[in-house]
Amino acid sequence: MPNNKKKQKNKQGKVLIIDDEMMIREMYKDILEAENLKVDVAANGKEGLNKLDKKNYDMVLLDIMMPVMDGMTMLANLKEKPPKKKQGAIMVLTNASPVMFDDIRHAYEGKMPEERKPEIKLLDCIVKSSISPQQVVEKVKQAIKQKS
Repeated sequence: MPNNKKKQKNKQGKVLIIDDEMMIREMYKDILEAENLKVDVAANGKEGLNKLDKKNYDMVLLDIMMPVMDGMTMLANLKEKPPKKKQGAIMVLTNASPVMFDDIRHAYEGKMPEERKPEIKLLDCIVKSSISPQQVVEKVKQAIKQKS
């Protein structure tokens, strides 16, 4: 019986936050960990791709505007060469209009036949300036719960 209690205390999902703004990364990391989620962070798309090749995540929060490798370039890389590890879904983080998400989804998924669509699905677009951190946490938790 003690083992069951231990399992209940384990982290309830794994999230990768890819954002160049350290304050944003740390804020989301802190509040997601407080919700019993395991969180890794990356400062750009290149670091994010490396982490996706080494671990599996239930959710990826991906900023679009970043130096070194931006979110769009990272999505193009994921489309061409899926990570070695199986992944959950991606939520796009942006300061731009949510209308931009349709353009991002179209560029990523395009008009490909279903069997050729990228393995990792784009789930949602989060406009950072119009949503509270707690609302982001709720969206992430809900998406992870639906996945399991």
